[in-house]
Amino acid sequence: MRTLRAYPNALSTIQTSINVAVSRNGRNAALVIRFHFHDCFVQGCDASLLLGGAGSEKESPANDGALGYDVIGDVKAAVESVCPGVVSCADILAVAARDASVAVGGPSWTVSLGRRDSPDSNTAEAATDLPRGDMNLGELISNFANKGPNTREMVVLSG
Repeated sequence: MRTLRAYPNALSTIQTSINVAVSRNGRNAALVIRFHFHDCFVQGCDASLLLGGAGSEKESPANDGALGYDVIGDVKAAVESVCPGVVSCADILAVAARDASVAVGGPSWTVSLGRRDSPDSNTAEAATDLPRGDMNLGELISNFANKGPNTREMVVLSG
């Protein structure tokens, strides 16, 4: 399988698409980062949040706060125009989240590439793995720690 590294225009296409989306509405940066976070918390960073249908993460009430499907759709379409069928949605989400952070003056980080998209999605895992609005601080810290982020990272991801 060919990878994103073989298509350097894909990275610049993602960055340009994110910059356009953020220039249209600064809130889009936060939406893309939160979208990526919601995807990664359930089954890992595998783009399973993009899969629809009954029983999917997308349909779970736990993902009601995951917005930005239109932004991600625009980025994916732009990438497909320069290298069709090559770049996984999971890699696009990861790079887009990083580029969204940079677009609003936030930090950058190295994104490891080569993720594979999940063939399935799980609404039950979304309900149990994602933090809920009724959790107290201790429960939130524990929920995030179970997935890897520390307390500071939890605050950043929570807004």
